[in-house]
Amino acid sequence: LYYLHEIIMNRDGDAAVAGGSAPSRLRDDLAATTPSLLPLASSQPFFGSLSYAKVWIGQGGVVMPVHYDATDNLYVMAWGRKRAIIGEPGQLGEMYRYPNGHPLVGSSQVNLTEPDLGAYPEFAKARLREVVVGPGDVLFLPAYWWHQFEQPFEGTAAVNFWSVDSDNGPYRHMAHTQLREHQLADALEDSVVRLLGNRAGLVLDALSKGEGS
Repeated sequence: LYYLHEIIMNRDGDAAVAGGSAPSRLRDDLAATTPSLLPLASSQPFFGSLSYAKVWIGQGGVVMPVHYDATDNLYVMAWGRKRAIIGEPGQLGEMYRYPNGHPLVGSSQVNLTEPDLGAYPEFAKARLREVVVGPGDVLFLPAYWWHQFEQPFEGTAAVNFWSVDSDNGPYRHMAHTQLREHQLADALEDSVVRLLGNRAGLVLDALSKGEGS
């Protein structure tokens, strides 16, 4: 199975490929697409501007494991259909988030396709929902919402656009009660690292598996 993903727009909103200039056709496509997304993006309370964009092209059968992003995300389908499994923010215990020092921080340790409830029993309490998106659909994914994309039907192509928060918007962690769980968990991990130094990894790993309760 193959899955191509490549940044096609930089933080400043300019078309770019591999850090260099983009082909004129790609620049034209992005110039035609981004204005149509702005009304939806601008309706969100934290929106400042569109930032990075990435193209995703893959065969049927590919799964992008469940994770969350720290910024709002507009996911635009070009062709094919994807099944998206999404979950509200927080749920760090139910989703068994990797600790902050781990390379996969922001991702779940649970395989949503075949969850092992023996190893991850709290996952049975996770609040998830499912939606199928197809050509022309735009799925808005607020920051910190868990999401997994699956391609059980056919090959697909999509482009997602991340955003930059407005400097004048509400403080996100205070505006959403569910996100305070992130803030508290991150503060706990920072305290463990300061206290235990290079021994903190074992404790953080145990906490992420629910073994510290």
